[in-house]
Amino acid sequence: MRSTEIEAVLDLFLTEQQARVQKLISAFEAAWRDTQVLLAAQADLFRTHPGKTEPGVELAAIERLMEVSGKPLLFDVVAGLRRVKPQERALSGLEDYESAAEDLLSRLPVEVEVPKEAWLGALTPLAGSPLLALSARMRHHPEVLPLRELLGCFFQQESNLRARLDGAVFVVLAKAVLLLIEPWQHVRREALGVLAGHNGGSFEEARQRWMDALVVLHHQGEDALQNHAAWAAASSERVAQFLLRYNQPFSPEHHQDLLDGRQNLFRYWARQRRSVNATIEVEYELGQAALEGVSCGRSILLQLDQEQAGLLQELETVIAWLQNFGQAGAGDFPAPQNNLVSGEDHACDWQRRLEGFAEARLPETCDTLQPSKALPVRAGAWRQVQPRKVMLAALDGIGHARVLEGCREAEAVHRSVVREIERTREVVEFGLETAQEEGQGAIAQESVSNALALAIHQRERTQSPRALVEQRLVEGLAATLFLTHFTLEQRRLGLLTQLIRSRGSEAFQTARQLGFHGTSEGGRRLYLAVGSAYRTALIKIGWEPPPVAALEQVALRGYVDEVLNLRSDVYDLPMIYRRLFRLAPLQDPRFLVGRETEMGALSTARSLWDAGRGVAVLIVGARGSGKTSMLNCAVAGRFADVPVVQSHFSRRLTSAGDIHAFLCELLQLPEGGDFLQALKSTRRVVILEELERTFLRRLGGFQAIQELLRIISLTSRTTLWVLSMNQHSYRFLDAAVGLGEHFSHRINAMAVTPEELKSAILMRHHLSGLRLQYPPQLKVDPQMGRLRALLGLQQDPETRFFDALYRQSEGIFRSAFELWQKFMDRVEGGVLYLRQPEEPDYSPLLGSLTLQDSQTLHAIVQHGSLTVEDHAGIFECTAEDSRLRLEKLIALEFLEPDPLCPGLRIRPEAGRIVHMALYRMNLI
Repeated sequence: MRSTEIEAVLDLFLTEQQARVQKLISAFEAAWRDTQVLLAAQADLFRTHPGKTEPGVELAAIERLMEVSGKPLLFDVVAGLRRVKPQERALSGLEDYESAAEDLLSRLPVEVEVPKEAWLGALTPLAGSPLLALSARMRHHPEVLPLRELLGCFFQQESNLRARLDGAVFVVLAKAVLLLIEPWQHVRREALGVLAGHNGGSFEEARQRWMDALVVLHHQGEDALQNHAAWAAASSERVAQFLLRYNQPFSPEHHQDLLDGRQNLFRYWARQRRSVNATIEVEYELGQAALEGVSCGRSILLQLDQEQAGLLQELETVIAWLQNFGQAGAGDFPAPQNNLVSGEDHACDWQRRLEGFAEARLPETCDTLQPSKALPVRAGAWRQVQPRKVMLAALDGIGHARVLEGCREAEAVHRSVVREIERTREVVEFGLETAQEEGQGAIAQESVSNALALAIHQRERTQSPRALVEQRLVEGLAATLFLTHFTLEQRRLGLLTQLIRSRGSEAFQTARQLGFHGTSEGGRRLYLAVGSAYRTALIKIGWEPPPVAALEQVALRGYVDEVLNLRSDVYDLPMIYRRLFRLAPLQDPRFLVGRETEMGALSTARSLWDAGRGVAVLIVGARGSGKTSMLNCAVAGRFADVPVVQSHFSRRLTSAGDIHAFLCELLQLPEGGDFLQALKSTRRVVILEELERTFLRRLGGFQAIQELLRIISLTSRTTLWVLSMNQHSYRFLDAAVGLGEHFSHRINAMAVTPEELKSAILMRHHLSGLRLQYPPQLKVDPQMGRLRALLGLQQDPETRFFDALYRQSEGIFRSAFELWQKFMDRVEGGVLYLRQPEEPDYSPLLGSLTLQDSQTLHAIVQHGSLTVEDHAGIFECTAEDSRLRLEKLIALEFLEPDPLCPGLRIRPEAGRIVHMALYRMNLI
């Protein structure tokens, strides 16, 4: 290669590399600029915020706090962060930059033959280092340079050397995100402290510290971007220096070390992002908890008001009866009409509602880190907080106590009314009995007059306890939130750092108020830890018998439908709705959602085939993933002007003769002649589905698929072969017979996003004319505690429903449609009500599967479906043994008869749990 040629290659490489670097810098800059916009808006709001909070005795005070301050300083900020996603965009930009390197390298020559003088002549002007050029001139120069590998090594080294610059950007963005909610934290800390009965803090000092931190952060962000720009400017020089320094690629060990280091960096940055997002989301959810607490408090006040109104109405009824005593039609003394609810019950109801909110909305655990280091830090720098547990403890302690105090006051007032009514009843009954015994009517009249005086007096002195109860509700809610926030911040930052940040006299007062709580909690933990260690030691030395596990009285085997909470009854749905969600392949392209890329690949394959090239297409995806729908739409569209033969393998084929017989019958070819010549004589499209039925996983069971692949390879110029199969069969056959090598195009039918699945369902539903009502709340599943803690996000009912549906269906259209219909609750008044597809507990079913069961399921997944004879042939057992194994899986509701061919297949609803079982056994 001449000097001009190598210079052209390097110039092209350097130009594209510079474009990649600029794109990365643009992604960082965009994330930083958008964050600055949010910070500027937050600074304007914080600068003009009055800060001072007046003590309030009404729930409206907390509501005003959340409306006036919480909405602009917290809710709107979190909404802006969810929209802008600065950390996610920056990390995604870096991942795109890394992945684009492979594409760039693929366009370079693998090796170049270039003389030393031409090589040095092209690189020396770029390197800017005469000494390095001299060193390269003195070093041996190989005849062939592995250019692609060398530049791949450069990219790896470059990424690791640039890690501190990348990390600096992520640190700045993480700090910026945390800084965005600090104004709300200062306002919230001040307001909740006052509402909870504490003194206010030094708000002005906190505001000034935040403004100063904002200026510092701005400089740090600009410096980080400038450092990146400076690094980018010298990109060409570093490439040239690297190529002068190295003429052989790195050793495999060095290559792996660089790769491990880069992966460790990405894990650290991703974990830092999750920790910051978790802090933001916990703050957001605690803001929502304040509003939920207001709603709970008002519900209690409404109940108390209704209770008091009922008691006063009963008292009025008693007074009216006493006033009309002796008149005709007065009747007996009014019977009791009201049942009191104890103050403990009201307080527990308040606590249970907020506990339910905390269990549903707050994560169980989440990692936190104060972002300060660009590179991974030691494990001890990470802290783990438990927001749910902290709030539950605060509710159970100070919150419940304050609310109970107010509810008991209301109970006392209401019980006084009940007591006086009962006293009035006793006075009247006693007077009437006495008058009857002694025959003196005046006694009865006198007792009634006295009772009337008692009742009227009680009516006059009964006052509403609402104000006192509301004040205690405000104090209980504010104290709960205050203690929750303080504890979380102390565990996230450390007690000393948190107290320094709080400043003022409130820091000492808060620490003093929390001292007893912390002491008792620490003592309880120490007692439990010492007791557990003591018992463990006694067991180890044999002085105490080991604990005996409790015996189960009844053990029940799980069933798929019970685990998934599916209903099997027939719904009285409109005919059009049943038609829209018919479980059959699509014929109408309007309903083909999210398949533009796949249909484009089929169109490209047709164009190549028309140009005389050998083309064969393989569509891979699970049963029900939409393979047939895509093929039907292709037949009606791109393949409409060419002869098409479309069919599927309806029985198991294992020999070459089976394939020949099948194709002769399908294509109406003469038997006994030149099969390949007859096949080549006509240009046609042949679509065959269920390719997994062309083999049997046993010795000699691959002849049919091997013969079919040979036919495809020899006839692909005249016959456009389009085949489909499931992904497990593809992986197995690709390893066993090299299946993938025989196809020019492979389409993944499983590349379905949650949005596409949702669009496919809603497109059909909207045509039905029914309105939708999603389940309002998601019951907390203990098995999902870790996952919810990791995500730390709460979603609206629609998003929550479709996310759960996507998980359970694994993105498979047919499974999703079946689950959608089985999660329908009822149709009333033109509204379709849905049940929440709660995350199932798979452990009973998984525990009932043996290794033999899992191997049977794996074989069925690979083959699409199996008969008893097929199973016996694969596992070399008797037909009776095979029947017993299959019957067990049928009883567990894993299998069902295949409607298209003999044998049993995996039920669509059981697809996810089958994959979990196979994964646990390392079978997939």
